[in-house]
Amino acid sequence: MLSIQKGTSIRCVFEDITKCQTAGTKYRGRRQALGETRPVNIPNDSVEAQIVADVLEDGFSLMQATRQVNHHLKETEQPLVSFSSVWHLSKRLKPLVKPIKRLKQGSTDKESAWAQARYNWSIQLIL
Repeated sequence: MLSIQKGTSIRCVFEDITKCQTAGTKYRGRRQALGETRPVNIPNDSVEAQIVADVLEDGFSLMQATRQVNHHLKETEQPLVSFSSVWHLSKRLKPLVKPIKRLKQGSTDKESAWAQARYNWSIQLIL
């Protein structure tokens, strides 16, 4: 029929157009789902949202939160969610972000405990 290599994405489009022409219908150009689709949004009042909030409050990453939510969903035999869904949920939950306080990195005082420890460590490296 068409001399386009198998496996190319444009071949599917041309085949759909040809099928529509032979059937006498208008080609709509809708994307075909390649399999099971994942839920896009996680509701703010769901168990999954609470899991994400708890994991993020404990200081873990969004990737770890995604793993925890998907572990829960797998146990309850529900479709898994993507990292993007968890990221958007975390933004909707409006987390309180605490900035890291600036800490002193050293001292110019030669008699300070930090300066003496640094000096002794440098001597050990030289030996």
